[in-house]
Amino acid sequence: FWLRYALSKDLSLPFLARIGFQKKTRDGSGQGFGFLYDGQNFDYKEKESSFNAEIGGGLDKELLKGTRIAAGFYYAYLHDKYGYGILRQPFLPSFDLDQSAYPNHKEHQLTLKLTGEKEFSPSFTMRMGINLFYGWVKENFDASYTRFIGPLPSRFEDTISINGGHW
Repeated sequence: FWLRYALSKDLSLPFLARIGFQKKTRDGSGQGFGFLYDGQNFDYKEKESSFNAEIGGGLDKELLKGTRIAAGFYYAYLHDKYGYGILRQPFLPSFDLDQSAYPNHKEHQLTLKLTGEKEFSPSFTMRMGINLFYGWVKENFDASYTRFIGPLPSRFEDTISINGGHW
């Protein structure tokens, strides 16, 4: 949603609100190849989702006829998840590799957007801009691996967190 509120003939306040969501799921099965896995059955699952929301506004000014500048502050929330799993059965040793949140990425981001526009002729306009941002990131990598050799499974789990800022 993009709204531009005109304060005067050459001055306006642009406002932006945007939401995006995407989800993908894939799965499959087949036979392995190579020395250890030749002819063995594998099942595969993958999930991916992305959610983002952005809101903000600024100031848009026409300096001279055909020359504009604009600046605005925007906040964005970004959340991406990716995960997959592989299951090998029915031969022993069978295994289950579960990386259902690998990675799980959340970010809060502030952006300063600066733009300029110069019309040289009705058929040629030059536009330029720069986005300066800083983001607070929380990212986790969770994985587990279960191996079935006999009546008791062996399970390994690992969690890695990468948190901080970037610009």
